[in-house]
Amino acid sequence: MDNDCDGEATADSEAIDSVNYYVDADTDTYGSSAATAVKSCTSIAGSVTNNNDCNDANSAINPAATETCDAGNVDEDCDGLADNNDPSASSGTKTTFYVDADGDTHTTSATGAFCDLPSGYRAALSNPVDCNDGNAAIYPGAVENCANDGVDNDCDGEANADSEAVDSVNYYTDADS
Repeated sequence: MDNDCDGEATADSEAIDSVNYYVDADTDTYGSSAATAVKSCTSIAGSVTNNNDCNDANSAINPAATETCDAGNVDEDCDGLADNNDPSASSGTKTTFYVDADGDTHTTSATGAFCDLPSGYRAALSNPVDCNDGNAAIYPGAVENCANDGVDNDCDGEANADSEAVDSVNYYTDADS
Protein backbone atom coordinates (compact mmCIF):
# COMPACT_ATOMS: atom_id res chain seq x y z
CA MET A 1 0.00 0.00 0.00
CA ASP A 2 1.26 3.51 -0.86
CA ASN A 3 0.72 5.13 2.57
CA ASP A 4 2.66 8.28 1.82
CA CYS A 5 1.39 8.88 -1.74
CA ASP A 6 4.83 8.85 -3.32
CA GLY A 7 3.80 6.37 -6.00
CA GLU A 8 5.48 3.39 -4.30
CA ALA A 9 4.20 0.79 -1.90
CA THR A 10 5.59 1.49 1.57
CA ALA A 11 9.06 -0.01 1.92
CA ASP A 12 10.07 -1.42 5.28
CA SER A 13 12.74 1.27 5.62
CA GLU A 14 10.11 4.01 5.27
CA ALA A 15 7.48 2.56 7.57
CA ILE A 16 6.98 4.57 10.73
CA ASP A 17 6.56 1.39 12.76
CA SER A 18 9.55 -0.46 11.27
CA VAL A 19 12.20 -1.76 13.68
CA ASN A 20 16.00 -1.58 13.53
CA TYR A 21 17.61 -5.01 13.22
CA TYR A 22 21.31 -5.73 13.79
CA VAL A 23 23.31 -8.76 12.71
CA ASP A 24 23.92 -11.29 15.50
CA ALA A 25 26.76 -13.34 13.98
CA ASP A 26 27.57 -15.29 17.15
CA THR A 27 23.90 -16.01 17.99
CA ASP A 28 24.15 -14.83 21.60
CA THR A 29 21.01 -12.66 21.24
CA TYR A 30 23.08 -9.45 21.19
CA GLY A 31 23.60 -7.60 17.91
CA SER A 32 26.91 -6.19 16.84
CA SER A 33 27.57 -2.65 18.05
CA ALA A 34 29.52 -2.13 14.82
CA ALA A 35 26.70 -3.30 12.54
CA THR A 36 24.55 -0.93 10.53
CA ALA A 37 20.85 -1.12 11.33
CA VAL A 38 18.45 -2.55 8.77
CA LYS A 39 14.87 -1.29 9.16
CA SER A 40 12.20 -3.91 8.71
CA CYS A 41 8.55 -4.48 9.54
CA THR A 42 9.22 -8.19 10.01
CA SER A 43 12.01 -9.95 11.87
CA ILE A 44 15.16 -10.73 9.93
CA ALA A 45 16.77 -14.16 10.39
CA GLY A 46 20.17 -13.91 12.13
CA SER A 47 19.41 -10.42 13.42
CA VAL A 48 18.16 -8.94 16.70
CA THR A 49 16.78 -5.57 17.78
CA ASN A 50 19.64 -4.56 20.08
CA ASN A 51 23.17 -3.49 19.14
CA ASN A 52 25.25 -3.76 22.31
CA ASP A 53 27.56 -6.74 21.65
CA CYS A 54 31.19 -5.59 21.74
CA ASN A 55 32.45 -8.79 20.08
CA ASP A 56 29.95 -10.40 17.72
CA ALA A 57 32.46 -13.11 16.79
CA ASN A 58 32.40 -14.70 20.26
CA SER A 59 29.15 -15.71 21.95
CA ALA A 60 30.82 -15.76 25.39
CA ILE A 61 31.38 -12.01 25.12
CA ASN A 62 28.23 -9.94 25.54
CA PRO A 63 26.58 -7.57 28.04
CA ALA A 64 25.16 -10.46 30.09
CA ALA A 65 28.48 -12.33 30.38
CA THR A 66 30.43 -12.53 33.64
CA GLU A 67 33.73 -10.66 33.65
CA THR A 68 36.50 -13.16 34.34
CA CYS A 69 40.22 -12.87 34.90
CA ASP A 70 42.21 -13.85 31.83
CA ALA A 71 45.68 -13.37 30.40
CA GLY A 72 44.37 -11.30 27.49
CA ASN A 73 42.50 -8.78 29.67
CA VAL A 74 39.34 -9.39 27.64
CA ASP A 75 36.23 -7.32 28.41
CA GLU A 76 33.73 -10.19 28.57
CA ASP A 77 30.75 -8.11 29.78
CA CYS A 78 31.12 -5.26 27.24
CA ASP A 79 31.27 -2.50 29.87
CA GLY A 80 34.56 -1.07 28.59
CA LEU A 81 36.55 -2.44 31.55
CA ALA A 82 38.56 -5.65 31.92
CA ASP A 83 40.22 -7.62 34.72
CA ASN A 84 41.80 -5.37 37.41
CA ASN A 85 39.93 -2.32 36.10
CA ASP A 86 36.52 -4.00 36.27
CA PRO A 87 35.08 -4.20 39.79
CA SER A 88 32.54 -6.74 38.54
CA ALA A 89 35.29 -9.28 37.70
CA SER A 90 34.46 -12.59 39.35
CA SER A 91 36.04 -12.78 42.79
CA GLY A 92 36.36 -16.55 42.38
CA THR A 93 38.99 -16.03 39.70
CA LYS A 94 41.03 -13.36 41.47
CA THR A 95 44.32 -13.96 43.31
CA THR A 96 45.25 -12.52 46.69
CA PHE A 97 48.33 -10.27 46.55
CA TYR A 98 50.18 -8.61 49.43
CA VAL A 99 50.90 -4.90 49.76
CA ASP A 100 54.50 -3.71 49.21
CA ALA A 101 53.90 0.03 48.88
CA ASP A 102 57.55 1.06 49.24
CA GLY A 103 58.89 -1.51 46.75
CA ASP A 104 61.50 -3.04 49.06
CA THR A 105 60.22 -6.61 48.33
CA HIS A 106 58.99 -6.96 51.92
CA THR A 107 55.22 -7.05 52.27
CA THR A 108 52.71 -6.18 54.90
CA SER A 109 49.90 -8.52 55.83
CA ALA A 110 47.42 -6.24 54.01
CA THR A 111 45.99 -7.85 50.90
CA GLY A 112 44.00 -7.16 47.80
CA ALA A 113 42.31 -9.52 45.32
CA PHE A 114 43.13 -8.88 41.67
CA CYS A 115 43.18 -10.66 38.34
CA ASP A 116 46.76 -9.62 37.62
CA LEU A 117 49.60 -8.56 39.92
CA PRO A 118 49.26 -4.77 40.26
CA SER A 119 52.02 -2.29 41.03
CA GLY A 120 52.68 -1.96 44.77
CA TYR A 121 51.89 -5.62 45.52
CA ARG A 122 53.78 -8.93 45.73
CA ALA A 123 52.57 -12.44 45.06
CA ALA A 124 53.68 -13.88 48.41
CA LEU A 125 53.65 -12.70 52.00
CA SER A 126 57.16 -12.02 53.25
CA ASN A 127 58.04 -13.45 56.61
CA PRO A 128 58.54 -11.50 58.77
CA VAL A 129 56.43 -8.69 57.43
CA ASP A 130 57.63 -5.14 56.77
CA CYS A 131 57.21 -2.95 59.86
CA ASN A 132 57.24 0.29 57.84
CA ASP A 133 55.89 -0.04 54.30
CA GLY A 134 56.27 3.69 53.73
CA ASN A 135 60.09 3.59 53.73
CA ALA A 136 62.08 1.23 51.47
CA ALA A 137 65.13 1.45 53.80
CA ILE A 138 63.20 -0.10 56.68
CA TYR A 139 62.47 -3.82 56.47
CA PRO A 140 63.28 -7.09 58.26
CA GLY A 141 67.03 -7.61 58.00
CA ALA A 142 67.91 -4.03 57.04
CA VAL A 143 71.03 -2.48 58.47
CA GLU A 144 70.50 -0.81 61.85
CA ASN A 145 72.50 2.33 62.65
CA CYS A 146 73.42 4.31 65.74
CA ALA A 147 71.74 7.53 64.71
CA ASN A 148 69.54 8.59 67.57
CA ASP A 149 66.53 8.79 65.27
CA GLY A 150 64.28 6.38 67.12
CA VAL A 151 63.88 4.27 63.99
CA ASP A 152 63.83 0.49 64.06
CA ASN A 153 65.53 -0.04 60.69
CA ASP A 154 65.54 -3.84 60.82
CA CYS A 155 62.02 -4.39 62.22
CA ASP A 156 63.20 -6.31 65.28
CA GLY A 157 61.37 -4.11 67.76
CA GLU A 158 64.49 -2.22 68.93
CA ALA A 159 65.29 1.24 67.61
CA ASN A 160 68.95 2.19 67.45
CA ALA A 161 70.15 -0.87 69.36
CA ASP A 162 73.90 -0.30 69.86
CA SER A 163 74.78 -3.97 69.73
CA GLU A 164 73.38 -4.44 66.22
CA ALA A 165 74.23 -1.13 64.60
CA VAL A 166 76.80 -1.27 61.80
CA ASP A 167 78.31 2.03 62.85
CA SER A 168 78.62 1.14 66.53
CA VAL A 169 81.98 1.56 68.21
CA ASN A 170 83.45 -0.81 70.81
CA TYR A 171 84.14 0.89 74.14
CA TYR A 172 86.31 -0.63 76.86
CA THR A 173 86.35 0.07 80.58
CA ASP A 174 89.22 2.26 81.71
CA ALA A 175 89.16 1.73 85.49
CA ASP A 176 92.30 3.76 86.25
CA SER A 177 91.43 6.62 83.91
